[in-house]
Amino acid sequence: MRIIIKFILTNIKEKKLRAFLIVFSIMASTALFFASSGTASTIKKTFTQVTKQYLGDADIQIYANGKSPSPFISVAKTNKFKNKIDYAIGEIDASGTYTKENKDRDITLRGFNYEDINIMNPLNFYKASAIKPFNGNKIIISKKSADKYSLNVGNKIKIKIGDTAANFNIVGIAQNTGFFAIESDKNMLGIVPLSVAQQINNAGNEVWSVYVKAKNKKDTDSLIKGLSTVYKNYTVEKAIDDKAIEEQTGQVVMAFRAMMMVVLIMSMFIIYTVFKVVITERLPVIGTFRSIGATRMTTSVVLIGESICYGILGGIVGDAAGIGILKLLARIMSKQLSDDFTINISIEYDLKQLAIAFLFAIAVSFISSIVPIVKAAKLSVKDVVLNTIDTVTKENLWKFILGIAIIILSIIAPRVVAENSMGKSLDMIFDIISMIAAVIGIIVIVPYITETFVKVFELIYSIVFGNEGLLAAKNLRKNKNLMNNISLLTIGISTLFMLNVVSYSMGKEIVKAYGIFKYNVWVDNDDGKSIDRSVVNRVKSTYGVNDAEPVYFSWDVEVQNSNDKISGIYFLSNYDIENYLDIRLFQNKNVVMKNFEEGRNIIMTTTDLKKINKKVGDYIGIKTARGNREYKIVGSFNTLMNSGSSAIIPKKYAKGDFDLFQPSFIYIKTYADAASVKDDLAKKFKDKALTMKTITEREKENTDYINKTLFLIKAFPVLALIIGTVGVLNNFVISFIERKRALAIYASVGMSKFQTRKMLFIESVSIGIIGSLCGIVGGVLMTEVMPHILMLADFPMDMHYSTSVFVMSLVLGILITVFASFVPALKSSKMNIIEAIKYE
Repeated sequence: MRIIIKFILTNIKEKKLRAFLIVFSIMASTALFFASSGTASTIKKTFTQVTKQYLGDADIQIYANGKSPSPFISVAKTNKFKNKIDYAIGEIDASGTYTKENKDRDITLRGFNYEDINIMNPLNFYKASAIKPFNGNKIIISKKSADKYSLNVGNKIKIKIGDTAANFNIVGIAQNTGFFAIESDKNMLGIVPLSVAQQINNAGNEVWSVYVKAKNKKDTDSLIKGLSTVYKNYTVEKAIDDKAIEEQTGQVVMAFRAMMMVVLIMSMFIIYTVFKVVITERLPVIGTFRSIGATRMTTSVVLIGESICYGILGGIVGDAAGIGILKLLARIMSKQLSDDFTINISIEYDLKQLAIAFLFAIAVSFISSIVPIVKAAKLSVKDVVLNTIDTVTKENLWKFILGIAIIILSIIAPRVVAENSMGKSLDMIFDIISMIAAVIGIIVIVPYITETFVKVFELIYSIVFGNEGLLAAKNLRKNKNLMNNISLLTIGISTLFMLNVVSYSMGKEIVKAYGIFKYNVWVDNDDGKSIDRSVVNRVKSTYGVNDAEPVYFSWDVEVQNSNDKISGIYFLSNYDIENYLDIRLFQNKNVVMKNFEEGRNIIMTTTDLKKINKKVGDYIGIKTARGNREYKIVGSFNTLMNSGSSAIIPKKYAKGDFDLFQPSFIYIKTYADAASVKDDLAKKFKDKALTMKTITEREKENTDYINKTLFLIKAFPVLALIIGTVGVLNNFVISFIERKRALAIYASVGMSKFQTRKMLFIESVSIGIIGSLCGIVGGVLMTEVMPHILMLADFPMDMHYSTSVFVMSLVLGILITVFASFVPALKSSKMNIIEAIKYE
C-alpha cells in the first residue's frame, strides 16, 4: 500500500500542470456548489438582520393598507390575546426637516414609549442624560448624525414639521445599531416620545403600527389569524416571513446552480480527457505491473486512488474558494444596502455544507475519471504493453442521430412544459436541464460538424495557405484531442453568449419598460397622507410643470380562490392612459379603451393571466376593501414593472371598491428640464413625506440594481472559459506530444520550423472558428429557453440579439485557441528530429 501511495503522489508531483488543471476544475465546481447552498442562508440571514433592526424581536406587525378605513389603529385591541403575547407595542412616525448651515436634511421621527424601546429593541447609548421621564420635546439621535452636525447631549435641535417648527432637546446619542442601523446618509433618524408623535399626527391615542411578540412562537400563525379578525381590513403579517425570503432567495440560488451545472460539465469533461491522457502515458507502467502479475483491479485501484487524491485537493481548495464567493456576495449586498442601512453583512454556512461540498468534489473527480479507468482495465496485456490505444474517433451514425434528437428535445421541451405546468420549481429545473441538454447535443455531433468544416477548409486552405493549410485541415479530421478542444470551446462560448444576450436584452427591455411613460417626473406619497388636492394644485402651479395627474395604486391585491396576488393595481382613466402611458396592448387598443370605464373591467399582464389560468374575456374575483368584486378581463400587456405583475382598473373604483382616499403618485409632464423641476418640487415640499424622481433616475436605478444582481452570475461563464482555456492548452500539448513523430517526419522531408508553426497556427484558428460557431449555436439554443425561465421567475422579457455579441463570441474563441497554440508551436521549434522519430 505504501508503494502505491508513493507512486500516486510522485505522479501528481511530477505532472504539476496537469494536477493544477484537474484540481482547478474540481475547485471551480465545488466552490459554486458550496456557494449555491451558502447563498440561500446568507441572504436569508441578511433579510432577517435588516428586518430585526427595524422591528426588534417582534413576531407580528399590524399596519394600515389601502383598504383600511383609517391610517391609525388602536393597540388596546390586542388585549383580547394578552394571555398569548409577551407584548404589543405601538409606533407612530412623523416627518420633518433639519436645517444646518443652509442645508436641509430629511428627518424621520419614530415615536415610541421609552419602556417599549427597552423591551423591543434596546438602544446602545454613547451618551445620555435626563432621558426619563421620556416625554415632551425630547429626542434621541445617532452618533453618526451627532458627529456629522457637531451635536451633543443637552443641545437643542430645530426641526420643521409641516408649516411649524419645534425645538427638541437631545437627551441621548445612540450607536448606529438596532433602530439606528437603518439610518441612511439621505435620511436622518430620531426617536421621540410616542405622545409627541401622536400629537403631530392628530392621532389621539392611536398609532400607525403595532408590533406583537408571541409567548410561544408556535402560536404565531393562530395569533395572526385571530388578530386579522380583530383588525379587519388591516395588514396582519409575520415580522419575518421565512417563506417569502425563501422565494426571493430561490431565484438567486437557482441561477447559481444553473451556472454550476455548466462549469461542472466542463470540469468533468476536462478531467475525463486528462485521465485518458494519464492512462495513455501510464500504459508502459501499467503493462509492467500487469506483466509481473498485477490484476486489472490492482491497476484500476491505483488510478482511482490518484483520482480521489485530486478530489481531496480540489475539495479543500473548493471549500475555501466557495467561502470567498460568499464573502464577495456579502460585499456586493453590503454595497447595495449601504445607501439605506448601516449594517455589516456576515456570511452564513455550517460544517455540514462544507462536508457535503468536499464529498461532492471527490464524487466529481471519481465519476469523471472512472470511464477511462474502466476502459483501460478491459485492455489486454498485449495492447497495454505495445501502447496501441487509438487516438482517432470512430464515426457512429447513432451518435449523430442521438445528438440531433437531444437538440430537438431541448427546443420542444420548454414549450411543452410552459403549456403543461408541473409547478414553478419543477418547471424551472426542467427548463435548466433543457438548456444544458442543448449544449450536450451540440457536443455529441461535434465530430460530424468538424468533418463538414474540414471539407470546406481543404478547398479554401489549399488555395489561400498552400500545402501547410491543407495539412492543417486534414489534421483536424477525427483527432480526439482536437475534438475535445472544440467541445470545451462550445460549452464556454455558448454560456457566455447566452448571458451576454440576456444582459443586452435586459438593457433593451428596461428602456422599453420606462419608455411607456409619457411623463417626466414621478412623485411618491411616502406616508400615504401627503398628497391632497392642495398639493396637486401646488405641483401644477410650479414653474416648468405642464400638467400633473394624481394616480391611485394598491399593492399586493389578493385574487379570489387563489393563493396568488397581483403585485400592483393602477387606477387610471382613459385620459390617464392616453396622455401619461404608452401601453402596448395585445388587443386592439381602441376597442379595449372604448368601454373600459363603463364597468368593472381590468387590463392584466400576461404573467398574471398565466399564473391564475385566465384569459381575456374571463372574469376574475378580487378581494377589495368592500368585499369580493368580479372584474372582466378586457385586455393584456407585458411589463417588467412590479416583477411583471400589474393591472389597470378604472379610476372610479379606487374609492368605490378599494377605499383609497389619497393618491399614491403624481405623474408630472414638464416643459422645462425635468431634473430642475424635480429639485424645485423637492424644495417646495420638503415638509412633506414625498419622494421626487425623474424617469431617467428611476430607469438608471433599476439598471444599476440589475447589473449588480447579475455581476456574480455573469462572472461564472468567464470562470468556465478560464477552465476551458487551460483545458484547450492541455489538449494542444497532448496532441503535440502524440504527433511528435509525424511532425519530425514532416521536418525530415523538408518542412521548415516556420511552416510547422504556420500549420499549427492554422489548426488553432480552424478549431477556434468551429468551436465558436458551435458555441454560438448552443448559445442561441440556450437563449431561446431563457424567456420561459424568466417568466417562471416573474420577470417576463423578450430576447434581443446584438451583432456585437456574435462577433465577440467568434473572435474570443479564435483568440483562446491561438493563445493556447503558442506552447506547442514553441515546442515544435525546439524539437530534436531524431529523438522525435524514435518517440513512442
